[in-house]
Amino acid sequence: MQFDCLSAHAHHGGRKEDLLEFWKSVRKSIARRKTKRPLVICIDANSPLGSLASESVGDYAAEKETFASEPFHEFLQEHKIAFPATFEHFHDGPCHTFKHSSGITSRIDCIGVPAQWMPGVIKSWISH
Repeated sequence: MQFDCLSAHAHHGGRKEDLLEFWKSVRKSIARRKTKRPLVICIDANSPLGSLASESVGDYAAEKETFASEPFHEFLQEHKIAFPATFEHFHDGPCHTFKHSSGITSRIDCIGVPAQWMPGVIKSWISH
C-alpha cells in the first residue's frame, strides 16, 4: 500500500488570521504533491474537536470546538480525512493526547486517515 503522510504542527491560539494562513499553507503543500496517493495526516492541531460531528470527526469524547477548530474541521472535510479516535466504536482507552501542568487534558493531536479507509479500521488507542 502506498500513501503520503503529512506531519504538521498548527499554531497554538493566536489570531484567527494566522490560523487561516496556516491552513492555506497546508492546502498549498498538499496541492504541490506530484501524485494523488491517499493522504494520512499526523498533526498537533491545537484544536479541540467533536462537538460538531461529521464524517471526518465523531462525537466520542467530544470537546467544545473553538475558533481554531473551524478551519481545521473544514480542511478535514475538504480532503476527506477522518480521525478514527473520535469514533466510539473504534477507540479504546484514554482519549487525551495532551496534559497541561495544571492537570487539564485535551485531545489536540490526531492521526487522520482517508475517510474511505474507515471501514477497514479495527481499533484506535493512545499510549501514555
